[in-house]
This record gives sequence, C-alpha cells and structure tokens, in this order.
Amino acid sequence: MDAYRALTVRKDIAEARLIMAEGLRITDGTAPRNEVAVPGFRYALAGDWSADTAGRAVQERIGKDLAPHTCGYVAAGEDEARKMADGIRLLTDSVGELGASVLSTVSGAVLVTDCPIDSGFLVPVPFASVVNIRLLEDPVALADAVFHESCHQKFYDVLLCRRVVNEGYGFLDGTLFDVPWRPIGGKKRQMDCLRILSTLHVYSHLLEFLLSLEGDVAGGSMSLRTRLEEYWRRASFFHELSRSSTVRDGLGPDAGDMADWLDSVMARHQASLTDRGMYAGSFYREEALRQVAAVSAAH
Repeated sequence: MDAYRALTVRKDIAEARLIMAEGLRITDGTAPRNEVAVPGFRYALAGDWSADTAGRAVQERIGKDLAPHTCGYVAAGEDEARKMADGIRLLTDSVGELGASVLSTVSGAVLVTDCPIDSGFLVPVPFASVVNIRLLEDPVALADAVFHESCHQKFYDVLLCRRVVNEGYGFLDGTLFDVPWRPIGGKKRQMDCLRILSTLHVYSHLLEFLLSLEGDVAGGSMSLRTRLEEYWRRASFFHELSRSSTVRDGLGPDAGDMADWLDSVMARHQASLTDRGMYAGSFYREEALRQVAAVSAAH
C-alpha cells in the first residue's frame, strides 16, 4: 500500500523501490506464520505472531492507525475459531452468496482486546479486519462486524477497477459533511464525498443482513430492532447525501452508476421496513438535506 501511494500519489519511483525492498526484508523471516483457520470458511485468525517479523510489523501498523486508542492482541485458538465460524455461518445462512463473496475479499482477522473499538478496517493493513474479542460472544454483532469491515475492503477493490474517483482526487480537498452522531473529542466527524458513498455501501449491505434476520434471531447485546432502526437512520443520512449533485459531481464518472445502484437498494430496504410496520423516516435524513442546501447556497 505504501509503495502504491508512492508511485501513484507522489510519483516517486525511488521511494517505492525502497518501500518494496523493506517489505521483502520483513517477509524474509524463517518463523512460521501462526494462523488458525475458521472451520468451514476461507477465513483465518491471527495466532501468536510474536516470533514473526511480518506479523509484528502488522501489529505495529494496527497500533499506529488506532492511536490514540491502545489495544492488546489475542493469539487465536480453536475456541475463537469456532465462535468466529458461528458468526460467519449466521451471515452466510442469512444472505448467502452476497455474504460469502464479500468475505472472500479479506484473508481474515486480527483479534484485539482492551480496546474501545468493536472492529476496524485499516487502510495500511489491507485484507485483514480488526475484531474485538468481546464480539465472539454475540453472533449477531460478530457477523455484523465481519461483514462491515469486509464491505470496506470490497469498496477499495472497486476503486481499483472502476472510475469512482477522478485522478488526483484529494480526500479532504473538496466538500466535507458533518456526521450528526458519535462526535469524537466533542467535535463532529467529517466525511468527504468518497467516504459518503463508501459508508452508504456498507450500511446498505448491513441492512440486507439485518432484514434477513428480523424476527428470527435474538439480537444479542443490542436488540435486533434497535440495531436495524439505527442503521436505517444512518443509512438514510448517507443516502440523501449520495443523491446530491455535490457528491456526484465531486467524484468520478462511475460514481453515479454506483450511487444509482445504492439508491435502488435503499428503496427495497425502505419497502421491507414498511412491510414490517416499521417507521421508515429519519431525522438524520433531514440533517442531510439541511447540509446539502447549505453547501448549494455557499456556491
């Protein structure tokens, strides 16, 4: 990833060569990679990587990206692998090939503990999800997290083969939108146009999963209905932004097609919610409309 950025962003061949050489040095160890296969799936959990140079390098990258949060690493064993299999099986039994195909974009997960985050997708560590070990006791939350983080990887894969962004796209150079929930340090998080589309992509998948469970499975630490309603409200916020000319004009020529597809998915989700007698409105949607109007007025 670092070498790719050096080549495509900074156009520095010499820097990319140095990064690749360092990568080869790190992976040239003789210690065996300690991983545990999740029964029944092409998905692995990191074991004890303390004797593996490459494994330690991955953990260092994770720690740096999660800062200022800190976490400990859990060497997965057969018990953790079985619990992960239960969560993944719940996902694939519910959404079938959709779940299996999205999960196939990652190799597996690194388990962490003593950390405030439940899960994470880290750009410097592609193809590996970060999952908090506490989720292993809650199959719905675990399936949700595994699907969530794999969807991020899927979106990055799409970026490599479709023109979702224009060449030279600057992630923080264009219009930014305030996310109206979960402020960090008293400040609202901000997202650019690409992240708006990426996040809607994730929530549209998670809603498909949760709607497939409605009425059938206990929701674990959070009731299924509560999780479904909250995800719908958040998705509605990103959906409304994705329909705006600000987001569509700020991205590449294929972004419109993707936004149209997500628009049709959201329409189906709304119909499903209505069929279940659930309110399909969202006060977050009104906030999105307000921000779109403010951006239009400023230009």
